[in-house]
Amino acid sequence: MALSRDAFVEALQYRYDYYSARAVASEVLETVGASDKAELSKDDVAAACDELAHDSRNGFVVDHIRSLAGLVAPKADAPGEDAAAKKKAAAEAKKKAAAEAKKAAAEADKKAAAEAKKKAAAEAKKAAAEAKKKAAAEADKKAAAGADKAPTHVDQVFAVKGAPEGQLVVVGNLAELGDWKPGGGLKLSLEGDTWQGGLKVAVGAELEFKYVIINGDAQTWEGGDNHKLVADPKAPRFERVWQA
Repeated sequence: MALSRDAFVEALQYRYDYYSARAVASEVLETVGASDKAELSKDDVAAACDELAHDSRNGFVVDHIRSLAGLVAPKADAPGEDAAAKKKAAAEAKKKAAAEAKKAAAEADKKAAAEAKKKAAAEAKKAAAEAKKKAAAEADKKAAAGADKAPTHVDQVFAVKGAPEGQLVVVGNLAELGDWKPGGGLKLSLEGDTWQGGLKVAVGAELEFKYVIINGDAQTWEGGDNHKLVADPKAPRFERVWQA
């Protein structure tokens, strides 16, 4: 056998880096029909060198491979030239490897930045959704608390000024107002010049009523239309002047 495939690849590394040398070897050996051989014959090596010689930059490498395969005798002054060529090839390989490493690092940084940006966007979206959910929960909680604190009843107060002498009662559509019967109406108390009193009713209850003066057996109903109101905790006092 003239030369092993591994030795062929190693010889190519005088010009190329390791990975490039393997790629060039595979391409050249496939071209000459020796891609599946671990050991190359002299004919294989000669054909491969002819293929490599198409690139003038491979001159030294071709001579070196031919010398290794015994196709040509090594030059007497080859050692010095060989050392210089090796040094140059090593420098070029190192330079190329550094450039490839730099490119790979830049691509890795770019990919990492894209991944970080994507992750940050996902985390921001998740945080916004959680904040929105929390705000909604707080709003529901406050609404529920407000509903629990909202009054359900009103201490409705009736106040009347200018009524005639006698006992003033409120007569209306509730049992507490006598169901329109003066004898069962709500009695008010005279405080100064104002008759007033009250009862507890549900918020939103609709009241319709009138004032009546009871004096002995006599009953004097207030004039005008019936009074109407809807029980509201914000307006618990109903104050009027007696209408004759």
